[in-house]
Amino acid sequence: MTKTKKKGSTNYSRMTKAQLLESIAENNDHLNKKDKELEQLQVKLKQKNQQMKELHQELVKIKRVQKNSKVEKQNLIEKLQRSEEQAPDLIKKLEKQLTESNRKRKSLKREAQKLNKKICELEEELSAQEKSKYRLSEDIAAPRTAFRIDLYQRQGDYHGRIIHLLTKNEKKFTGVDQAAISEFIIKHIKIKPLEGKEILSSIPLEGLDRSEDKEISGVSPLQEIQVQAELFEKIRFQQRERYLDAMQPLDAGMQFSVHTCLNFPVVPNETNMDIDSIAYAVHVVAMDESEKKVVAHNSVADILSSGEVRYENRIDMPGLDPGKYYIKLYTIAPFAKIEANKQVELNVEA
Repeated sequence: MTKTKKKGSTNYSRMTKAQLLESIAENNDHLNKKDKELEQLQVKLKQKNQQMKELHQELVKIKRVQKNSKVEKQNLIEKLQRSEEQAPDLIKKLEKQLTESNRKRKSLKREAQKLNKKICELEEELSAQEKSKYRLSEDIAAPRTAFRIDLYQRQGDYHGRIIHLLTKNEKKFTGVDQAAISEFIIKHIKIKPLEGKEILSSIPLEGLDRSEDKEISGVSPLQEIQVQAELFEKIRFQQRERYLDAMQPLDAGMQFSVHTCLNFPVVPNETNMDIDSIAYAVHVVAMDESEKKVVAHNSVADILSSGEVRYENRIDMPGLDPGKYYIKLYTIAPFAKIEANKQVELNVEA
């Protein structure tokens, strides 16, 4: 009977010493390779464990976020449900407020219409009363000449008139027409003629709106008239109820006023004042930087007081656009046969 040799077995008894040593070396190399493979597997296992740990942490975070999201979602659902429940009441409340606002607006509109109508009636009544009030006898009115200027704002525009209270003559104008006012005053104080000179030659009048009477016959300048710039003792600008410092710019679009003090070198008294020379006027013209266009103008007139040489004046002006302007002031005092001109630079900023 033949004996079979087991697979994988080695017959070491028949191997020489060299063969045994060679076999041992091969087995050692094989073991070393397996050790290295084992080490690599251990490193990979460690990495896998770290990844598993990180994945576990991420999973915990995800579960926490899902839990929070679930709570937030539930809160939002409850809030939305409450809003839906409150919406009808809120809509009714807003509709009620809107109805009340419309009712008040209509009521205010009707009230404004009534007030505008009442204003017109009062203006007419005031005009009638003033005519009656100033119907004075000639012997009382003889020592003075008085004027009254009425200005009314209607639909954004100014309409006015100036009345000579002694004769009841009047002149209507549109806007604040300082040229028309000046001509009317001069006409009624009967200034004597002087050849070759116009009384308003120092004021550029291009662009001024004259609603009537382009020329007034018999208007002539003062005899032996003297021009004195130093008649204007001081000039100040006021805006927003405060005076501006020198060279301080004005705010654009805001109304302002020009304040000036006149200091006459001649004392008004009974010898130099009569019905023809008892008043004085101050005119203010705002011109653009080119000095070719009048952008605003206004004037005031007042009665002189015997013995008084200083007179404070305030002239209101409309708001101006940003830019550089020249403010020209002009006054005439028939009692002293003098006129004065003054120019001031003004800057307006937005």
